[in-house]
Amino acid sequence: MIELSCKLPRHTFTLDIRLQIESGTVYSLFGPSAAGKSSTLHVMAGFENRMQQAYFSVDGQVLLQVGGKKTINVPSWQRNIILIEQGSLLFPHLTVKQNIYYAVNRHHQDELEKWIEEFGLAPYLDAKPKQLSGGLVQRAVLVRAFAKRPRMLLLDEAFSALDGPLRRTLQGAVMDLQKELGTTIIMVTHQLSEAQRMSDRLGILHNGKLLQEGTPEELMLHPHSWQTAKLLGYTHLLEDIRGQKFALHPNRVLLGNHPHLGPVLQGRIQRRFWYEGECRVTIKLMDRSVYPDDSNVEISVPIDTDIQPGEIQPFTTVHPPYFSHEFLISENILHIPESLGQGFR
Repeated sequence: MIELSCKLPRHTFTLDIRLQIESGTVYSLFGPSAAGKSSTLHVMAGFENRMQQAYFSVDGQVLLQVGGKKTINVPSWQRNIILIEQGSLLFPHLTVKQNIYYAVNRHHQDELEKWIEEFGLAPYLDAKPKQLSGGLVQRAVLVRAFAKRPRMLLLDEAFSALDGPLRRTLQGAVMDLQKELGTTIIMVTHQLSEAQRMSDRLGILHNGKLLQEGTPEELMLHPHSWQTAKLLGYTHLLEDIRGQKFALHPNRVLLGNHPHLGPVLQGRIQRRFWYEGECRVTIKLMDRSVYPDDSNVEISVPIDTDIQPGEIQPFTTVHPPYFSHEFLISENILHIPESLGQGFR
């Protein structure tokens, strides 16, 4: 079990976080820029010394304790924790093979040869880092990290510089190797799809506070607040005829009238377009007098859906999350008139 509690002053906020992460799993910290994600990894790696209070232990071994009766701060090089950041480097004067095998236990060399093949590095073993693309360098950095058998691997935007297909391929290779070795991985990412695909659990971090954590499914289906919902891709906060507030997500909408699945709305198709491999349409909710603010709703639809701009269509928000007033921050809320809303619980 990994346990972390930390209070760390930053420029515009104080990082105040508590985490409990099961060993041998993949945990992601997701959130906007300047939320405290990278700072959290730096505390774990031993690269941060400005904590007001801190406690960090891995499988019962205390590596950091600040603010109590006894101060403990195990140096970074003794923690057996590796941090890989965007643009992590290899030794420029060594070949790829020499970089990977650097300080590796000779008993693991057979496994290492297999990983080199799986990561597609075999043809480049005699090359110097300056002869490689950024993607190949990052592959070598990851293989070298796993080869050292760290108790924890910290990934800070480790895939962000890679193009889409290569990023997904490398993510898959890392996931396979993590399962094989049982390495605990804690990663930071701005890509929600990356966090959802790779993680057993993820935490939503904003302004130094952990808003919510859980499995990717739990968070997507049951965000506790509108703040969390927005970070998870929900686009509109709606209020039904009974005053109940719920969130709309573009991928949790079904064209047609299906009141048994959730609230049914009606709108005019504005345009149809493609977005990240999905077919989407923009719908203008009806009755402009009720919607003083932007009431264009963007939803995903099946690619064979026969709808055209100008048509008026009903659509159902499938089992949306509802929020009580205490979990709302002041936002523009779209009020749904009785003439348009159906199927509200």
